[in-house]
Amino acid sequence: MHPNGQDIRPLIGYCCLPLLFVFPAALLLPVINYLASIAAVFAVIYLAYNKMDILLTIGITGSLVVLFLIHGAAVWMYAFWGVSVIPGGIFGRAMASGINPRRAMIIGMITAMVLSIILFVMIREPFNESIDAMSSYAMTTLQSLDTSEALKADLADNFESVFEMTKRLAPGFLALNGVAFLFIGWLLLKLLLDMLRKFHPGLGSFIYWKMPQAFIYVTGLIILLRLIGPDLVKIFADNALLLVGFFYALFGFAVIEYYLKKIRLSIVLKVLLYLGIAFLQLPGLILAAAIGFLDSYFDFRKVRARLIG
Repeated sequence: MHPNGQDIRPLIGYCCLPLLFVFPAALLLPVINYLASIAAVFAVIYLAYNKMDILLTIGITGSLVVLFLIHGAAVWMYAFWGVSVIPGGIFGRAMASGINPRRAMIIGMITAMVLSIILFVMIREPFNESIDAMSSYAMTTLQSLDTSEALKADLADNFESVFEMTKRLAPGFLALNGVAFLFIGWLLLKLLLDMLRKFHPGLGSFIYWKMPQAFIYVTGLIILLRLIGPDLVKIFADNALLLVGFFYALFGFAVIEYYLKKIRLSIVLKVLLYLGIAFLQLPGLILAAAIGFLDSYFDFRKVRARLIG
């Protein structure tokens, strides 16, 4: 609400239109395209959530027209546009229809993942070619270094492993990127509604977020496929484990935050703890994922009993 009592949500809705119109023009600009994508996701969620159907239709139509005028008939550009716009619209409309925000978020995330995989299929060949070109440049540069041949060989093996892993896990990372856009868009909407002092259903307190117990069996099946499947199945399993592991790590941090609040750890010590986990990098994420995995079965925080109660 405006200080004089006037509802300014329609004005914000009109301000969302330029965000959607500018978005296609920024798709090929490094860094700026991420900011433009987040702005577009927020705009779509806001318009859909507030049931501003006319503005939403104008914004999406205008954005597609700008996309066509700048990028022509490049199908993969429309897929990239869809990854940013479509999940946000579905998520916002689902919440506006009264669907539980958690279920609405799951629907939006699944949509984002599916569209991201479709996008990867479209760009797989040029993406792999660009990775190969980077690998070739790195190897050429490495050979020009004034160092021992043994060190060059070790570095070459490390670089080759990184580039191969990048190509192998690209679908999973692209799917996580779509999920991240949706989640950040929702956070921006939440912050705005809090500033306007408008009631809105949330996703619940972060310290009580947890992975459904049934995913233990899904994870077990994925690991089994990774162990005994052919190479194509192993690639699928690797990307599935990346996605599942990310969410286990996220919910593992929720468990950590729960107990930090319970023991009332000071802000300074809490920051130091998280910096330590960040310093560990991959081992720190694996530790958080292991905590989230165990919590999904043992329910350390008694979340299931809390929901029933």
